[in-house]
Amino acid sequence: IMPDAAVENNDELEAAAETDSYCKIWQLPSGQKYRVTGRPHPGGAIAILFENISEEISLSRRYTAHLEQNQAILDSMDEAIAVFSASGVMIQHNEAYQALWGTDPDQTLIEYTAKDAISEWRVKSNPTPFWGDLADFIYHKTERSDWDSDIVTGSGDTVFCRISPLFGGA
Repeated sequence: IMPDAAVENNDELEAAAETDSYCKIWQLPSGQKYRVTGRPHPGGAIAILFENISEEISLSRRYTAHLEQNQAILDSMDEAIAVFSASGVMIQHNEAYQALWGTDPDQTLIEYTAKDAISEWRVKSNPTPFWGDLADFIYHKTERSDWDSDIVTGSGDTVFCRISPLFGGA
């Protein structure tokens, strides 16, 4: 059964389904959303699949809103923050991080890793064993606890660094 509000043109739907090219999202007046997919079958038959994706879209929107809210919270903080996954990929940072290091990892086309970040930080700071210790902390999953250290940037500013293990090895 195709609701009147969702039917664009029966001939268009049938023609597209015959070539395996019909897939659209229909929004019903009730607010429900359906993914309608047309597939050709042997002997000239056409199968049309109606999937109620209302809950899927609702969950996706809530998840996106949650991520955006978390980013806004991080961006409101004065402290520069960078979060790395258990595999060493930067998964989150804030605007203060970008201002401190003069870089935006989101602008890279590849995954931005702790190795990439530490290489940049080494260039922009005075020599210190801190960076090697940090790489060991991130990439060697031994018993880990909070620790901190001061570093001095190339411009002479002292930056207090606090390192904390997070849930799941991040």
